[in-house]
Amino acid sequence: MKLIDLVKDQSVEFDFFRDKTFYYICTDGVDKYRFSVPIDEIGEGCMLSTDKAIYFMRFIRKAFESDTLQKI
Repeated sequence: MKLIDLVKDQSVEFDFFRDKTFYYICTDGVDKYRFSVPIDEIGEGCMLSTDKAIYFMRFIRKAFESDTLQKI
């Protein structure tokens, strides 16, 4: 799996919120993966229930590189 497969022409979907962290689900077209978005890094941004994955590239990349991207 490549990082580009998770963000190019894909969307993310809100999963749940816990311990000051939003959890979203992304897909590479076949498998689904969960990644986290800390509330401290949102600032005054708006968190939608579904959105373009490219907008979450920063968080997806961080999870991908730190091996915390959870396959579900």
